[in-house]
Amino acid sequence: MRYLLYFLLVAHASAQSLIKPSTLFPDITHFKLELPLTKNGQDYRDTSYQNRKNPHLKNAIISNLKNYTPTKPHQNYFFISDNEMVFRAHAAGALTSPNAYPRCELRQRIEGKDTFWDYQDKHELNVTLRITELPNEKQEVCVVQLKGTNTPNTTSGTSEVLRVEYRQDGNSGWHLEINERPGPKNILPYKLGQPVQIRAHVHKKQVTLEMKNLTTGDTYHHQYQSEFTHGYFKAGAYTQSSIWTEKSKVPAEKPDARSEVRFSKFHLGPLPKNKPTHSASPRN
Repeated sequence: MRYLLYFLLVAHASAQSLIKPSTLFPDITHFKLELPLTKNGQDYRDTSYQNRKNPHLKNAIISNLKNYTPTKPHQNYFFISDNEMVFRAHAAGALTSPNAYPRCELRQRIEGKDTFWDYQDKHELNVTLRITELPNEKQEVCVVQLKGTNTPNTTSGTSEVLRVEYRQDGNSGWHLEINERPGPKNILPYKLGQPVQIRAHVHKKQVTLEMKNLTTGDTYHHQYQSEFTHGYFKAGAYTQSSIWTEKSKVPAEKPDARSEVRFSKFHLGPLPKNKPTHSASPRN
């Protein structure tokens, strides 16, 4: 009986791993996937802090998620399990830029390009997620971002209009960054594993954030004006710790220390009607 149960569990896991994430979460087809591995399937565990700037070590990106089924080694970081979309970013993960942290994250695309939409229009990201793992030394993960710029015709980097992250340290709790500045802290009671609904909405440069802990029923609401004119959404696991003390300013994490975030809902609101002409930086 024990062996039969084991066989059924393995068979179930194998079947789940063959599911295209876009089948359960069709709105991810409007995003690209940034992985914590290089194009060669490697990470940074044998890379020094200075050598992280080597352009050959840049992270891998999957631009078309419509027919994408994760296989090894990507499958260890982005996959379907129990009908949840799982993101894992380990401390030794390959980076999107030398000054970034490791991430397994979706970056919104418009008309198949890395472009911006206008903050005057209506845009929404509505997700339900739960955080199930955090690294050991610096226990932080960012799960939702709203990026922004006032120069949409350039390829310069973007700013944090909204950043939603969870910390489990001396300053524990859900925290926000708003318009590139630290925002409210400890905004919602939370324990690892509890599902949280996060809705970020933009219209006429007004940003609305709504959060609800679906286990406890606690809610949070915040509304403010964006200081930026154009942007896009990001979501996933953006681990805020590293194998390098120079980066994290805390003892170096073990290479396999990671954040894990599981999404059970992923819905993107209205998309622009007109074809965009503004290019975004590939670094953000």
